[in-house]
Amino acid sequence: MNFKDQYHHPKWQEKRLEVFAAMKQLHGYLMCDRCQSTDKQLQVHHKRYIKNRKIWEYSVDEFEVLCDGCHDIAHAEKEALYQLIATIPTEYIQDIIELLSSWTTALNVMRKYKSGEFRK
Repeated sequence: MNFKDQYHHPKWQEKRLEVFAAMKQLHGYLMCDRCQSTDKQLQVHHKRYIKNRKIWEYSVDEFEVLCDGCHDIAHAEKEALYQLIATIPTEYIQDIIELLSSWTTALNVMRKYKSGEFRK
């Protein structure tokens, strides 16, 4: 089955509903993860793709719920990032991976602190 055909498979439709249900359980309603709009058509967006994995073989936290406009922006941002990565000299890639990994860890700690998770 080719990549595009997977979006018509019943297992993808089930996964989409699972993602929407998880958001509804968390917030009580559906909204765009980026702009928080509740009155726009919503899409289930993969945060990343993993080679040889079917599009429904991801956990709920590997998706975002986005309105059409934010979905377009997410794809444009990803393409811009790919273009930027292509300009990095090979000898600097490992250093950049380590830097981004440290930054991601710090960002997750800040999010937990802001959400009050550390105070519970």
